[in-house]
Amino acid sequence: MIDIDKSKEELLQELQELRKENESLKIAYQKDISDRKRAESEVLKLSQAVEQSPVSVIITNLSGNIEYVNPKFVELTGYSINEVLGKKPSILKSGELPQEEYQKLWQTIISGKTWRGEFHNRKKNGDLYWEFATISPIINEEGNIIYFLAVKEDVTDRKQAEKELSQIQSHFRVAQEMSPDGFTILHPIRNEIGEVIDFTWVYENQAIARINGTDPNDVIGKRLLELFPTHIGTPVYESFLKVVETGKTEI
Repeated sequence: MIDIDKSKEELLQELQELRKENESLKIAYQKDISDRKRAESEVLKLSQAVEQSPVSVIITNLSGNIEYVNPKFVELTGYSINEVLGKKPSILKSGELPQEEYQKLWQTIISGKTWRGEFHNRKKNGDLYWEFATISPIINEEGNIIYFLAVKEDVTDRKQAEKELSQIQSHFRVAQEMSPDGFTILHPIRNEIGEVIDFTWVYENQAIARINGTDPNDVIGKRLLELFPTHIGTPVYESFLKVVETGKTEI
């Protein structure tokens, strides 16, 4: 048996000696490839995970040119793989993010650190979309940066929902401030066994401020019974408790 892990010169020398001794000798080569098989299996799993990932994955070279995009990127942006290979990710720029931010991003990743942030990018068809990106350098065994990896999650729906919620809250506050009726938001405080023992004053409109003779800036964040200690046991206080317990209001 010949040890195939020897150098090429050593192997050739052994073969020549063996042939001299016995010209009809058959030589078998053996090498343990378990480690290689395991490595190939790990690479395959990683490749499948990236290919099937629900988020976009981009790999660029040190110049920032795209060398790989996964199917999710193609689905999200509308660009084919061939259309973006060799191009820079700036093909997606909408022009809304200041150039200074891109410079900060680049300085971060070339220094070996990870950058995280949001982009408002543009698809091939012109539609705008939001994505949260994590961009990191890929470093080899010698400690050198060889590629850059970007993992991007489409957060367009979340950003739209946040915008709509903010608008609703803004309209709600305006309507409540203009209302002639008193309006208060209280947050229940519970003890160790879940019983409501007090309320935190979260919001009051101008009408309730006039009724109570309070300044919103002085009461927000304080406890109800701290502000109105005589309220405990009153019908108003009991109605607060009932709303918390049942989730229903009574007129």
